[in-house]
Amino acid sequence: NGIDEVFIGSKDPNPDINGKGIEILKKSGLKVYEGYLESDIAKLNKGFFKWVQEGLPWVIVKVAQSSDGCMGIDNQTQTWITGDDSIQNSHYLRSKVDAVLIGTQTARIDNPELTVRDVKGANPKRIVVDTNRTLPLDLKIYSDHLSETIVMCSKDKFERNQTMSCKFIPVLEESGFLDIKDMLKKLANEGITSILIESGPKLIKSFN
Repeated sequence: NGIDEVFIGSKDPNPDINGKGIEILKKSGLKVYEGYLESDIAKLNKGFFKWVQEGLPWVIVKVAQSSDGCMGIDNQTQTWITGDDSIQNSHYLRSKVDAVLIGTQTARIDNPELTVRDVKGANPKRIVVDTNRTLPLDLKIYSDHLSETIVMCSKDKFERNQTMSCKFIPVLEESGFLDIKDMLKKLANEGITSILIESGPKLIKSFN
């Protein structure tokens, strides 16, 4: 086709693929140049690279905090700290990840949609950590059908199953709480490479 030279920005980190295409090009007599955009591509594909190399998704935490270090009045009240610019940025972040994760308190008190509205982009999957499956099924994430909802629950109490509104994935439980590492592995197995956490401080701290 008249192509003499090929410039490769970055290799695919998947060991089953890494470099094989390059070798085919070289054997065909083409001049191949590598590594021109490796750092930029690594930043752009953080989620995919981590998913391939470690079997875990890339996790981003969004925190809204007041000047005195608080994230709200208490864990029973919906409190707005951010303004329009921050909300738009949150929607932008949602448009760039595979899924958004919240806990039971955020789901119950805020009843969020977790969709992309103020910017262009596809709605991410919605993940809710509900160890004992206590959330009411009339919440928006269960009833609006705007995106897939995944419920992470206790493996000791429930089996994997799926309904029209959501998918239930059991996770190992430790001292009454879901094991974060096992949760992330299960989500990676669902093909989720990047997650934005929009929960309260208790669940955020469990990811440390």
